[in-house]
Amino acid sequence: MNLLGTLENGLFALSQVVRLPVIVLLWICVAAALYMAGSCVSELLARRRERRAFDLNEWIQTGSALTADPERLAALPAALRAMLREVNDHRAKEAFIDGGLEHIVLERE
Repeated sequence: MNLLGTLENGLFALSQVVRLPVIVLLWICVAAALYMAGSCVSELLARRRERRAFDLNEWIQTGSALTADPERLAALPAALRAMLREVNDHRAKEAFIDGGLEHIVLERE
């Protein structure tokens, strides 16, 4: 009986020692999840704000996208501007063989 009591007290002491690091790690996980959720929400709001202020149909009617001057490119939202830059780079390298444009579009989705 004495051995059983000693084992029980030892396990209790071990659980008390391990409890603090586990609780700290759980709070770190909660903080990381809140940070990631907040960054996703702020990115969503920034994209929504940027897209509301831009009319793609009007921009396309003013000229070609591939031969756009820097002022017209600056009016594009950041995601579209980056995709157009990548398309122009691939056109310069002649890398649109075997579905290059589709690959760029799928990467941007």
